[in-house]
Amino acid sequence: IISTPADLFINAGTDDDYHLAGSSPAIDFGTDVPTATEDFESHPRPLDGNIDGSVAWDLGAYEFVPTLTYHAWQPLHYTPTQIANTAISGPQEDSNDDGTPNLLAYALGLDPWTYTPEGLPTEATVDDKPGIAFRQLYGASDLQIHVEQSTDMTIWPESLQMFGDPLNKGDGTEYLVYVTETGLKANARVFIRVRVVLNDM
Repeated sequence: IISTPADLFINAGTDDDYHLAGSSPAIDFGTDVPTATEDFESHPRPLDGNIDGSVAWDLGAYEFVPTLTYHAWQPLHYTPTQIANTAISGPQEDSNDDGTPNLLAYALGLDPWTYTPEGLPTEATVDDKPGIAFRQLYGASDLQIHVEQSTDMTIWPESLQMFGDPLNKGDGTEYLVYVTETGLKANARVFIRVRVVLNDM
């Protein structure tokens, strides 16, 4: 890259701030280094910093974390005509009728046109405590993800706690595990769900 510090970084001159600027040509321009799974601030590497549908390492110590939104995600998977048709690309719709709403596909980092059962939440057990495991798109700023449990699938009064640290999957997503606080008692039932809320459209 032939560029100036002003083009590459937020403020490398006065404040010694070497975070990449949003328009930096160093974004997604680094060498593939599979062992470099985190940047200097523990953000996962690589990410899709320029939001073009492909993850790639950035140059420098800091991975640029883009501000991801549902609107920014749509052009990666839909044509302008499809985006204009909310019956196809709307968050509550299911583009390929595979049972996964578009909003959930966005939250889990999935392609809304491809059936990907291995990308859906799965059962997890840790120390005899039931739980759930799933991938989450890193950097999605307009999402709230709630992991809840119930005994009757009608009232969902409790939220689960994350077990351990998120695992970087190297594709712009993280793998999370949530478990209940206590082990499963004999003859007891517990239902666990991942509820995704889109903050603003």
